[in-house]
Amino acid sequence: NYDMETLHRINQIAHGTRPQINSEPWGAGLVILVGNHVTISVSATIDFEMWRAIRPIDTLLDSAGLATLEMIVTWGAPNDMMTPDYNPAGAGVTVEDAHLFVSSVEAVGVPAGTNFMANKEYMIRSQVTATSNRHQIQLPVGNLYRWLILKTHSNGKPICTILPFGLTNQNTITLQAGTEVFKYRIAGTLGYDNRSDYELEVPELMSVAAVPGTPIDHRLTAYPLEGYYVLEFVKDGRLTECLDTSKLSSLELILDVVLVGTTRDFVDIYPCELIRPAVQAAVA
Repeated sequence: NYDMETLHRINQIAHGTRPQINSEPWGAGLVILVGNHVTISVSATIDFEMWRAIRPIDTLLDSAGLATLEMIVTWGAPNDMMTPDYNPAGAGVTVEDAHLFVSSVEAVGVPAGTNFMANKEYMIRSQVTATSNRHQIQLPVGNLYRWLILKTHSNGKPICTILPFGLTNQNTITLQAGTEVFKYRIAGTLGYDNRSDYELEVPELMSVAAVPGTPIDHRLTAYPLEGYYVLEFVKDGRLTECLDTSKLSSLELILDVVLVGTTRDFVDIYPCELIRPAVQAAVA
């Protein structure tokens, strides 16, 4: 359960390359005259096999015992494609024709009784209402976590200033249960590590505060993926390294955040939570 924009970027993180996208000649400051049609297309993958794992098939979605399986899509309004920063004049968008194409890959001939873990992906949203060094977000416990992805955005656009990038910033991300600390990272350096860990080619910061949508000179800079932070547990591809929360009574993120806007600053958490298969009793 997630939005298409973030799913597209999670694919980029998981697989080290950005999925297909075509937005030409869509862009900041471009005036599109009435009658000029613009074709926009974007792709993303809903993964069931576990990416970057030694045994990806450990987490196939087993639908054999299900009566139904549905994909439910909520279509956005046409103007959702333009954030206010890219639409200062309040121009409207009209969609003349929209399609969603879905393809699937199924495994057949799987031996009866094969048990798979399920990877459950969803979003937890927390609004930032004030600058604070203890912005707390409670997370569910009981299953395994492959990773947690944090996305910071203001007024609908991913930004890095809620949890600032930069080697001079000391804003931190802490994951803990009681007094046990599992992750304690400076947000900026975590972003740079993520760039290397997931082979993300992000040559420039997408915008600057003074001129939204204007790229920074990228000849001397190489930034992480703006607004995204990955807390990874499976560094070596073995799912036994997942964070096991089955015996924890609580789990929380504590963030050192900066209020950027006034009413629409958010931190979204996208967990990848693994659910163990039910243990079947032995037959005497």
